[in-house]
Amino acid sequence: VLGAPSYGCIPMLSHQDAIKVSYGWNNAPAHRNRVLEPEYAAMGSSYDHSPVGDVIYEMGLRVSDWVIACSPFVKKTHAEVVPESKILTARWGVDVDRFSPGKKRDRFTILFSGGDPIRKGLRYLLDAYQGFASVADLWLVGCNVDIQHPSVRCFGMVPNSQMPEIVQQCHVMILPTIEDGIALAVQEALASGVIAITTPETAEVFVDGQGGFVIPYHASASIRVLLDRLLTMPQAGYNQLCQDARAQAESFTWNDFKVEFKECVARAVQHDRTAARP
Repeated sequence: VLGAPSYGCIPMLSHQDAIKVSYGWNNAPAHRNRVLEPEYAAMGSSYDHSPVGDVIYEMGLRVSDWVIACSPFVKKTHAEVVPESKILTARWGVDVDRFSPGKKRDRFTILFSGGDPIRKGLRYLLDAYQGFASVADLWLVGCNVDIQHPSVRCFGMVPNSQMPEIVQQCHVMILPTIEDGIALAVQEALASGVIAITTPETAEVFVDGQGGFVIPYHASASIRVLLDRLLTMPQAGYNQLCQDARAQAESFTWNDFKVEFKECVARAVQHDRTAARP
């Protein structure tokens, strides 16, 4: 029995003799709530989540024989609920054919991509961007925010089919997320030859300084420093970073994910067979 923790409880409980595997692509609820509740409060917004859903998610983890997490960070948060020894990892990949380098805009363009602006740390980017609005544009994708500024373009939600063209035109993606399972947007930016600046849990897909930069949480100052560095960098140095970004993305694609996922399931099956031997 294979399913997400939130949806797999009933079939898992109904198949007592089967190997039960949960696949988790979000951080464990306790971690997520601990991080997001104060952030929403600081923004004057209510943090809306489902306590019942959280219980069901954790129950799904507990009744599983094995848990497969989509990233090392997600594994770490799930280990708050179940023993780390029964958590495996199959990292998400990226489609390097759909997302590839293209012609960038003449004016330096910063990309932010995320559906929840509070969770994705948009306020820290906006704070840093104030000193660069005269020399750089800011594109916001995935969220609906009311920002009236000639250098800021709010796309809102866009069809996935349009994302490759949007991403490849930009010079840097900045995602100061404070809580994330895994950010495919970062991997898609890297595959497009776009430098990424993001926080530790979504920076697991690249090596710091090689096509991307890791910043602390809640760190507008760090964003300012890196933006200034990129804007004043010689073209050759910038081009090398873009090439490094593409190389980082090519190092782990969806085909690599399939291999890791298959190995995780095979390990669970083999362990069960070994344990069942007389």
